[in-house]
Amino acid sequence: MASCTYTTLFPPPPTNLPSCAVPLGGSNSTILDSCCNGEVNLIRTYSGPGVSNDCYQYCNTADVKSVQNCLSQNMNMYGVVGPGFQCFNAVEGRGVENSGTKFGVGAKWIFMIWAVGFILG
Repeated sequence: MASCTYTTLFPPPPTNLPSCAVPLGGSNSTILDSCCNGEVNLIRTYSGPGVSNDCYQYCNTADVKSVQNCLSQNMNMYGVVGPGFQCFNAVEGRGVENSGTKFGVGAKWIFMIWAVGFILG
């Protein structure tokens, strides 16, 4: 049985839904439960590739931005060292990071207006 080795990039949880994950251990479980509203959004465990034991926990959420803010504030408050959390499958247009890119609704409109102007130009 391999032990958990945490990296700065977490393996994605086994879901295509918007979700946030934390490594198992310390106060992470309690923080994730609190930020994800654990009574409504179930907290599940999962493992990384090539590891048989569960090393991470995640929750699905319709409001990734709020969960990210909550996790960030609480991880800082509790002095979590190392990779604290990561969110996945965030919906574009809500101003939430998705694969390293951040788009808000306003930015999309500006781009569309620029593109139409360029084509008609």
